[in-house]
Amino acid sequence: MNKGLKRRDVLKLAGWSAISASLPLGFRGYAAEADYTGPLFICLQVNGGWDVTSFCDPKMNVPGEEDINHWANTGEIQQTGNIQYAPFAGNAAFFEKYRDDILVINGIDAQTNSHSAGVTHTWSGRLSEGYPTVTSLAASAYGPTLPMGYVSGGGYQETAGLTRYTTLNNPDGLRDLILGNVTAWNPNQAYRHQEDLDRIKAYQLARLESLMAEEGLTPRQRHGLETYHQARLSREQLTAFAENLPGQGELQDEVDIFQGQRSTLLRQVQVALLAFQSGVSMAADLFVSGFDTHANHDAEHEPALQHLTEAIDYLWTYAEQLGVADRITLFVGSDFGRTPRYNSGNGKDHWPVGSALFMQKGAPWGNRVVGTTDEFHFARALNPDTLEVDEDNGRPIYPGDVQRAMRVLAGIDQHPNALAFPINTGDYMNFFS
Repeated sequence: MNKGLKRRDVLKLAGWSAISASLPLGFRGYAAEADYTGPLFICLQVNGGWDVTSFCDPKMNVPGEEDINHWANTGEIQQTGNIQYAPFAGNAAFFEKYRDDILVINGIDAQTNSHSAGVTHTWSGRLSEGYPTVTSLAASAYGPTLPMGYVSGGGYQETAGLTRYTTLNNPDGLRDLILGNVTAWNPNQAYRHQEDLDRIKAYQLARLESLMAEEGLTPRQRHGLETYHQARLSREQLTAFAENLPGQGELQDEVDIFQGQRSTLLRQVQVALLAFQSGVSMAADLFVSGFDTHANHDAEHEPALQHLTEAIDYLWTYAEQLGVADRITLFVGSDFGRTPRYNSGNGKDHWPVGSALFMQKGAPWGNRVVGTTDEFHFARALNPDTLEVDEDNGRPIYPGDVQRAMRVLAGIDQHPNALAFPINTGDYMNFFS
């Protein structure tokens, strides 16, 4: 053992080595990239299986068949630009305002009615577990050294060891963790005087640099020290983000969607966008539930969809205020869809066919719909090259096709981390052509 290293130092190194061992191969620490101005990515996970026949793939009732939608008994399918939508919830306001920024993909076959499999397939591109989210791939490619490159509000958040995620569920706890010298009960009171804290930090840094200069360190020990050192370098940027976080009275309130079904989606949006603006993050997963409406479907799904579209509107409005809207790509999806009929409890059950939305300000691929379903909401086969209906030689759209397209849109499809997790769905479907 190197004589310059005391036993307690070796134990500290072992701890940091264990942390660094969980980091992706080739990862060189947490030092913040100065003034990150690259693209920003958000996936909004609509948990439970949304009813797209009352949203972006509207269906009228078929004479002589069970009702697909009750609204279709008195209403008609609406259209703005090239996008059709149901006269339900807040759809009209949403699609009229954002149609030019939206690509709708209909007829996505999740190949399952299971929530767990549907979530995994939708957000990773394959049915079995182990593949990363596209947001974690983007974070590993664009922001591997950002201190909070990938943030998450919940849901599917697999990183496959490529990066790490920071949760958005407790902004106060996150602020207290970053601002470690500020007392939880009084933001204006510190545990130590700043002069004392500066001396402690200077001593810690000197001790760390001394340890790093020791000969005989193993590569694992040296990597652990470098990781710790670079983590300290990003503290100033994290501090600026923490100080920018609103207090309890200024955070977006938790929303009661219906009958005790509560949502923190607005708060997740708020904190994620502030992380983007502060330059500490560039990828986020947002999460909202309440769409698994096996009973009282219309009464519960309508306020859930209303909340969803209002939250998306808030996202773009707040992003404009923060000056980051032009850099954001938003992907909205769900486990799968809901049955094109009501059950005995006036609810709708699981249906493997669903839809997805992509949004980008001024998108050249906006105001478009790709994919289609028949009058009973069965997915129709498409020619992968032309994306036209081809029942003889085509195939359905799968979640993997959507994930592949997202990787291409994000410019990360040829990155080594993406190539390590290939998605094999057949011929590539270029939804953004």
